[in-house]
Amino acid sequence: MLTVPGCDVRLVVYTVAAGSADAEKLDVLRVTNGAGADGSSPRGLRIDES
Repeated sequence: MLTVPGCDVRLVVYTVAAGSADAEKLDVLRVTNGAGADGSSPRGLRIDES
């Protein structure tokens, strides 16, 4: 966990074993930025493109 001094911001980084099924899943997320096959945003988030 990385913290920012004087702030409540924390960054938690998870890793997986190289070559595992979970590593393949993370690669898909990295390439697609988590977008669904229909182009929808992850978790139903709306992206304002204005």
